[in-house]
Amino acid sequence: PAWALGRPRGELLTLYVGQVTSFEQLTLNAPTAYALINPSVFYLFKVAGVILALALLMIGIWAIYRMHPRLDERLLLHLLTSSALLSVYLLPMMHERYFIVAEVFCLVLAVYRPRLAGLVIGLQILSLSTTSSYLFGSTFLSLADASLIMLALLVWLIYDLALILKTDQAGSFLPATKD
Repeated sequence: PAWALGRPRGELLTLYVGQVTSFEQLTLNAPTAYALINPSVFYLFKVAGVILALALLMIGIWAIYRMHPRLDERLLLHLLTSSALLSVYLLPMMHERYFIVAEVFCLVLAVYRPRLAGLVIGLQILSLSTTSSYLFGSTFLSLADASLIMLALLVWLIYDLALILKTDQAGSFLPATKD
């Protein structure tokens, strides 16, 4: 819509790149790993955090590729949910609202994997906690505590993904055989 109303395409393509330089905080009220780090070392993690996040995601992609799993829609949904949550948790300068994509995918995933319903509840509690500071001026969890809870939820999700990739407990999540 902005392009149709006359905004230059070049500006639209570089809009988010320009925003990287506009923030001087490691986390913008998001329960990420950076909520546990002293904000005075912002300069260390501004670029290194992006490189670390990309490296960890690429290692994960490579490891799953090497397993040769049969990619059905439920495994793809699990991979999508895990990567969405992990990306926002590991990237610096994230707002709490960036978790919404992972929250929606997690809700859909819980339909296929009811054992992950607690994960959905945990994400919603964290979302309520972080947005309540904007809505009501206070929150019921510190950002550091919320970050640790988010880490625990992320570990739970990745552990469940590892179980799926390793075992045949989920039916259609069986690893593919090599031909």
